[in-house]
Amino acid sequence: MEIEEVNPIEVIERDSILFLGEIFGSRIYWAQYFDTKQDLNENEIRNLMLEAQSQVFHGRQEEGSARKFRDGKLLYFLDKEDNKTRIYCLFTRAERVPKSVKTAFKLVIDRGGVYSARRFFIEVLQLIDDPELRQQEENAAIRDISQIDFDNSIDANLIGKILRLIKKSHQVTPNLLDQIHLWAYETLQQLEIQGVGHDNDIALDGIYKVAQTYNSQEVFHLGLELFKRILPLALNNERFDLYLTAQIEIAAIYYRHFPEFGHLVINLLTNENVRKEMFTEISPTDKQKYFTLLGESYLYTGDFNNAKENFISATKVSGDILDPSWNAVAHSFLGRDAESEFQLSDAVQHYLTAASLSFSAGDIGTSTENKDRAGKCLILQAEWETKAAMIARMDSNRDKSSYLGWHSLKLLIEGFLHLNTPSRSKILPIVSEVLEYSRYLLDIPGYKRRNFAFIRKAEKTIFGFMNKQQDLSLEINSLNRLLNEINKNIPIAPPTILVITPDGRLILSGTFRRTGWSPTDLQDVIFSGVLSAIMAVISEVSHDTSVLRTIDAGDTKIILEPSETVVLVFLMDREIREIRPLLRSLTKEIEERFSDQLKFWDGNQMISEELKNIISKRVVHLIR
Repeated sequence: MEIEEVNPIEVIERDSILFLGEIFGSRIYWAQYFDTKQDLNENEIRNLMLEAQSQVFHGRQEEGSARKFRDGKLLYFLDKEDNKTRIYCLFTRAERVPKSVKTAFKLVIDRGGVYSARRFFIEVLQLIDDPELRQQEENAAIRDISQIDFDNSIDANLIGKILRLIKKSHQVTPNLLDQIHLWAYETLQQLEIQGVGHDNDIALDGIYKVAQTYNSQEVFHLGLELFKRILPLALNNERFDLYLTAQIEIAAIYYRHFPEFGHLVINLLTNENVRKEMFTEISPTDKQKYFTLLGESYLYTGDFNNAKENFISATKVSGDILDPSWNAVAHSFLGRDAESEFQLSDAVQHYLTAASLSFSAGDIGTSTENKDRAGKCLILQAEWETKAAMIARMDSNRDKSSYLGWHSLKLLIEGFLHLNTPSRSKILPIVSEVLEYSRYLLDIPGYKRRNFAFIRKAEKTIFGFMNKQQDLSLEINSLNRLLNEINKNIPIAPPTILVITPDGRLILSGTFRRTGWSPTDLQDVIFSGVLSAIMAVISEVSHDTSVLRTIDAGDTKIILEPSETVVLVFLMDREIREIRPLLRSLTKEIEERFSDQLKFWDGNQMISEELKNIISKRVVHLIR
């Protein structure tokens, strides 16, 4: 039987992940990633990053060589420039990596410039293509553009061809860009003469997409001009959705390239009753972008109150999060705001929500920055809880002081896990203070030897990592082992439980205690942020409902189990071994009993009480 040969280029194109980062000392700080298949969760991606780092620093693999790595191949190149060393790392499930891929990889690096991981990967693929065939395609497109008859209706096929050309061409020449821009500009002029018509919609949508692709090609000024020309035509054709999204794109260009013109963005997005009359026309993603852009602009102009109001609005927008990076900006601001008000727990949840959203958008650099901020807040929380524990101990409240003592150690280690290496030395005095007071707080008859042994181990682990560079995976494993030991000694706080439909409708929410159910303690903004993070994760794993996910929100772990008709979510202070099988069995029972009602749930709250009874019986034994 003849076996069909698999084209390795096709495998690389559809089943690979690219990491971009920089090397400092014995650390790789990853900035971005692009997953072509989008089937890896955050833990799997971070494990890949750790293993790639180990391959580089331990000399297990030479630069430019594609070697066996996990269940695929690993290829990396370094680019040294002045005092920086950039790293470009490709993991692919192809059985072999042809020389043409390595050559294309190196050519894109040598070309230089600022790349997103996605764009870098696409340019590598484009360089592998037949250059002569590509040149013929470009010449044909230029010829077609020059032969357009503007007296006839717009050719939708031509628009599609132009879009494909811009996206596929590895090196769009200035001449080609000018040709396309001239065509789009003259087409818009012709539409002004023709007036309203169905063909106008086709042309406007096409030129809008052309303008968007100009932004990705780093010729934003061409896109900006086209977006401005689209505005009056969109109004004339009663395309309010296009009118508002074009305004948002213009605002985004100002935000990225001319932040000093924040007042122009405000004027652009708040004129002519935009929110009242046109806001229903656009997608949730555009709404998130809209509020975030307004928030950033108000912040730049010094209007803090309006900035905060719009950032909160951005986090409350419901629906699929197709571009979570905008929501991440809002949560990052709200984290800084909460931190400035010394609401550290809220700040941590906002920062880690922003980190999770940034990571899912492929922006590892921003994700790491937000994790670092969360880590600093957790360390400060640990310091405050230590002092609260000391007061409780002086009041002879040994149970409370013991709990707070263990909890402050937990916060300390979690914070240390999130911190960047440069930040660790700065918080050394606080770490020393927390560990010193812990000896006094955990000096408990019958447990003294065990507790002191743990504190010595924590000191050795933390200060060992501060004083010398260690393998990052070793650090993470050691700190996680410390957390596991702590978890055995702290009583479990009452969990907040959510039951959600897969499309994001909330069926049930509340905190369960031994005395019964009570409303959730989360603030509205935090609660909407939690829902946003949950829905972002659900959209990622919708193709595989068996995938279990945990979202780290500082001193809260968001543990969820999605199924076809329901998503069960527990918010706990930590994840324990018993919770996974409990979630699976609970979801199965709810599916079996209520699948028909949940599939077509109409908001009837009768089902909420029945769900509370089922969940109560299964959860009560967890709360110690």
